[in-house]
Amino acid sequence: MKLSALITTGAIASLSSLGIAAQAASALTIDFDEGLAGTPGDGTIITDQYEKDYGVTFSVEDNRSGSDYGLVLYDTECISRTIKGEKSSAKNPVTNEKFKDLCAGQDEDLATGRGRYGISDALRETLEKTGSVQKNHKRYKYDTPAQGNVLIIQENSDYSDPDDDAKGGKVTLDFNTDTNSENLSFVNGITLEKFGFVDLDEAIIRDQRLSFVFEYVDPSRDTFTIDDSNYADFITETLLSTDWKGNDLEGDNSLREYSFNNENGEFDAIKNITVEYHQISGAIAYVEYEETPVSVPEPGMLMGLGAFALGGLKLRRRKENNDGE
Repeated sequence: MKLSALITTGAIASLSSLGIAAQAASALTIDFDEGLAGTPGDGTIITDQYEKDYGVTFSVEDNRSGSDYGLVLYDTECISRTIKGEKSSAKNPVTNEKFKDLCAGQDEDLATGRGRYGISDALRETLEKTGSVQKNHKRYKYDTPAQGNVLIIQENSDYSDPDDDAKGGKVTLDFNTDTNSENLSFVNGITLEKFGFVDLDEAIIRDQRLSFVFEYVDPSRDTFTIDDSNYADFITETLLSTDWKGNDLEGDNSLREYSFNNENGEFDAIKNITVEYHQISGAIAYVEYEETPVSVPEPGMLMGLGAFALGGLKLRRRKENNDGE
């Protein structure tokens, strides 16, 4: 039984009023590579697979009218198809192992690791001379921490060839707060720590077209939203991807980590989180969170509080007796 379930609401309030520090909790990280043994990494539809061990279910509402193809896993450790006769390659930057599988849905921009694709500079110069160069005739060289599986909003019904939806949508993480559940549950809700995203559109940097909506365990608390009006106040963004020259890589194949500033408790006691992609695509690489801790005193302090509570009970009884005389 969780320790938090053994502490009464009154005791918690008393501890809080005394300013006693909260008990530390262990962080959980879903990186979409764990807990799915025996299922393919590409095209797996995700709903409740993480409920038992991680206490969360996933759902989606896409931005396409009349269609909903769900959330699926995309394997980012892949290489692009050959473009204009130029070879592409990719490998894990840590193990130096080469990736062999082609990127599904022709989504080379979702690939992670160290890789390249597109046309060479020499070929581009040739095409420019003939006037046949196109906007997408580029050479991409990325060096991004390998992310394995990521979570995308599926664009169509072909799950054998997953593709992220360019129109975006809403991805909701619903955390289990049912104390009688056989699955992992969070009596006090969760505290959000981090999100990692692959291939967020560059427009997000300028227009911040990604937002988060939080609902809390306590129904008296209002829904809280992070959008373009307060983005910088609550999120610290770290760009973890570069090109082959070590320059920041912000667009295709990028990896961003968002850390949430919880100084005032905005990200405590959360029941569900909705990630909103506003007419853009992107993939969730990982999410880190922990159960919102409750205040727990030292044993001596707990005994003192118990004596205080009993003393209060005695005073009340004495007053009742006096009133009856």
